[in-house]
Amino acid sequence: TEVLAGRTSACDYPTEIKKTVPVIGQFGKPDLERLVSLSPTLVLDVALADEAEGVQMKKLGLKRERIRCENMNDICEAIVRVGELLEREEKAKEIASELWKGIEKLRQDSASITNRPRVYVETWSDPLWTVGKDTFISELIALAGGVNIGDDVNKEHFQVD
Repeated sequence: TEVLAGRTSACDYPTEIKKTVPVIGQFGKPDLERLVSLSPTLVLDVALADEAEGVQMKKLGLKRERIRCENMNDICEAIVRVGELLEREEKAKEIASELWKGIEKLRQDSASITNRPRVYVETWSDPLWTVGKDTFISELIALAGGVNIGDDVNKEHFQVD
């Protein structure tokens, strides 16, 4: 059976998804008309540009679940939650457990790295945006042995010049 009815333009993994699952909007900005036309049984989101769209989804009778994915620890929990929602909890727990083991190993391995390069990550180009500390991207940089220069700012995302 088909599980995934639609995706955002930013959702492009695995690559086959681009050929098989229609785009229903941009990241955080769903096209509600297209979304409703697909008659989904569940809508998952990690963030909406305008939370009013979430309210509108409810008014349109769509079941919606916010999946928190703000930092590395959230990812494993998100996998388990999606597994619960799709009634594939055991497989989700298995995947999350393996991922967690890999993350912990990377944390241990990267703890001994000295002379870490300072890294700037551009998350949006017009205007320029980057990420601050305690974000998923900042954690990835640390796991890879770098230091996010945005860690000096206590915001998840912010505009730079």
